[in-house]
Amino acid sequence: MTNLQNSKAAKRCSPSNHQEAVNDGFSNPVIAEADAYELRLLIKPDQDLGQKFEAFDRDEQEMLTINGWLFLIYDDPEGRKMEAI
Repeated sequence: MTNLQNSKAAKRCSPSNHQEAVNDGFSNPVIAEADAYELRLLIKPDQDLGQKFEAFDRDEQEMLTINGWLFLIYDDPEGRKMEAI
């Protein structure tokens, strides 16, 4: 495998912690609610919330695929404060 192939393979790996998610562009903290579920997520700033999208779960420290049309999604100002600490 060439160095270019190695770097592309490394980029395909999912972030496994908060800082890796932010480095990968998942920098917008939001809350997603649906019935009994509440997810604290990091999403990309330009994310279309009405579609299926990738998000980083801040509690479980893992990537999720979210069906945006199933959730009420809103900005999490507390999440922004935590990132500044």
